[in-house]
Amino acid sequence: MNSKREKRNQTIGYFGAFIALGMGMAVLGPSLTRLAENTGSSISQISILFTASSGGYFLGSVLGGRLYDRYAGHPILAFILGVMIIGFALIPFMPLLWILAAVLFFLGAFQGILDVGCNTLLIWVHRRDVSPFMNALHFFFGVGTFIAPIILAQTALLSGDIKLGYILMALMIIPVLIWIMRLRSPSAPNQDE
Repeated sequence: MNSKREKRNQTIGYFGAFIALGMGMAVLGPSLTRLAENTGSSISQISILFTASSGGYFLGSVLGGRLYDRYAGHPILAFILGVMIIGFALIPFMPLLWILAAVLFFLGAFQGILDVGCNTLLIWVHRRDVSPFMNALHFFFGVGTFIAPIILAQTALLSGDIKLGYILMALMIIPVLIWIMRLRSPSAPNQDE
């Protein structure tokens, strides 16, 4: 059984990962016009990015559970957070729409796996007492969706571009990645539980 301190630290890690997930889900809309300019696309053409990201998220959500059943959860989360850092840093520099759509498809897939993983691992940590922690987990998703447009807007005011905002959000994920990497993964409950 996990100690209280270990449970607390694991839970904090999942909350941080869900802030990153919320930022990833909310960042596309406010930056759409700038991404259209970067790729030389019209707004109607660039709207394919929502489909690409959502399609990837769906795929990742469907396949993600199998990963957590077979492998330790924290290395998976750490890998996904690393991919999100790279993805956030690359998005504003993509010059072609189809490359940007591919990046967002794969980023969406990894975000779907992250979503499934944090929910699953939180249940494995807290078992029957998970309810308030699950509510808090989704509160932190809301925190991420709240701060992403603010970060983009404020950095765009400072620099005149969205690149700084994306890079800042990528940097904000690094402490979460380090936090998750240093923790032991929780184990799945036995069949009776």
